[in-house]
Amino acid sequence: MAQRTGRALEKAFALGGVSIDVRASVGIALDPLHAGDSGTLLKRADVANDDAKRRHQPFAVYESVRHEHSLRRLAI
Repeated sequence: MAQRTGRALEKAFALGGVSIDVRASVGIALDPLHAGDSGTLLKRADVANDDAKRRHQPFAVYESVRHEHSLRRLAI
């Protein structure tokens, strides 16, 4: 689903005679694999989304290694 969404937004489209270029990123975290409660799941999906943006990818799946890297970056 994330790949299809990314592909759908790859091409610019016209809106009122103006060319619109849209980009999206999706962070994926799975319950119960990545978290046992909704709050933690959303935070981890956000970490994955940040990772997707940094790598200029349409989506990323949560990885604890990336989360630890994000925490270290925040501490600096």
